Amino acid sequence: MTALGGVVAAAALLAVAAGVAKARSPGSAVRAMRAIGWPTSSALVRTGAVLEATLGVVVLVVGSWAPVVVLAASYAGFTCFNAAAIRADSIAPCGCFGDGSAQTGWRHVWFDAACAVALVIAAATGTPSALQMVRTSAAYGIATVVVAGVGAWLAATYLSGRLTGSIAGLADA
Repeated sequence: MTALGGVVAAAALLAVAAGVAKARSPGSAVRAMRAIGWPTSSALVRTGAVLEATLGVVVLVVGSWAPVVVLAASYAGFTCFNAAAIRADSIAPCGCFGDGSAQTGWRHVWFDAACAVALVIAAATGTPSALQMVRTSAAYGIATVVVAGVGAWLAATYLSGRLTGSIAGLADA
């Protein structure tokens, strides 16, 4: 078991949370996509959101490199979307976590890119799933999942703009 397993679990939990939030409230994501000229609809965003949440669950449960690579590709896609929104000077909220999301900023680009890279490394090194970690060592596995959950919550708080003060401002400077 490696520390990278916690990073994978956090990225997967974040995908689950973001997917559920967008499925429940796709409006911001629809507006963000339309703001940069991408054709979309609430149904399309909801479908993608359900797939995102499902992929997060699969990564948490299945011990295979394949779903981790697909999740890495998803984060790479989010990186490209956020970079395109910045390039287009879009002021629309990112839609990452449904309505009430923050305006797209560099924090989104760097965070999503870092997740994509970490997930590729995890897939290449055979990092175990959260379920495998729990089965191997219940105490270590559960602790890893709890820490990953806190990390995912902090990331969601940061990316959604709910983290105020100088730290959030520095990331988009």
